[in-house]
Amino acid sequence: MPESIDQINLKYSERSALIEEFGDIGFFKEEEAILKRFLTPPPLTILDLGCGYGRTTIPLKKMGYDVIGLDVSGHMLRHRKWKGSDVSLIQASGPFLPFPDGLFDFILFSFHGIDYIFPEKMRSQCVREIRRVLRQDGLFVYNSQNDCFILPRPTLKPRNILSALTRWVHWRKLTGHYWITKGVSWPLILYAAPPSAQVVDLWKAGFRTIEVVGNQFLNYSIYYICERSDTCARRVRNGEKRI
Repeated sequence: MPESIDQINLKYSERSALIEEFGDIGFFKEEEAILKRFLTPPPLTILDLGCGYGRTTIPLKKMGYDVIGLDVSGHMLRHRKWKGSDVSLIQASGPFLPFPDGLFDFILFSFHGIDYIFPEKMRSQCVREIRRVLRQDGLFVYNSQNDCFILPRPTLKPRNILSALTRWVHWRKLTGHYWITKGVSWPLILYAAPPSAQVVDLWKAGFRTIEVVGNQFLNYSIYYICERSDTCARRVRNGEKRI
C-alpha cells in the first residue's frame, strides 16, 4: 500500500540525521530574539507543538515554564534526549489537540512543523485548534516556508540568489500552496505561502498578527507572532473583510 503524504513527511522528520544536526542547538537566533521580546516571565503554561526531540521544549522547561510537548511521532517522544527532562509529553496530531479550551498562555510551533500538515484543510483546522486552546490574548508563534523566496526573484545577497535558484530547481508546485521538493532520499511535501496570504488565513482563524519577522524576498523562513482575538473572530462570523 503506497505511503500517504503524512507518512512520507513523518519519515523525513524522524531521520537520525535531523537530531545530529539540530538536536543540541536549542533556540535559533530568531526564536531567541522573539521569545525575549514576547514571552513574559514564568509562571506561564506553554504548549510546544511539533516538539520533536525537545530542541525548544527542554530549554523552555529549564527557564521555569510549565511546558507540554506534543508531537505526532512516538519515535521522537521516546528518544533518549528526553531522559531526565521532566517535561510532560503527549503523542497527538495538531488538527486534533486533546486539551480543553483556553488552557495555554503561549503556543510555539517551530521549525516549519506546521508546513508538514497536509492537506490545507487540516492545516487550517490545526490553526483553529491552536486558537481554541489558547486563552484570550494568548500568543501563538510559528515559522513557515515563504514561496516568494522559493521563486528566483532578485535579492541583495549572492548567497540568497544561489539558494533561491537551487530551490527553484528542486521545488515544484503540487496543489494550492503545497510544493513537492527533493528530500534526503525521497520527496517531501511542504506548505509554502507568502506572508500576505498567511496573515489573511490567521485573521480568518481568529488571530491578530502582531508582527511578521523576516523579509519576504530575502528569507525562506518567516516567523509570525499572533494574538488570539475575539474581535477578529466576531468580524469573520459577521462576514466582514479584513482591514
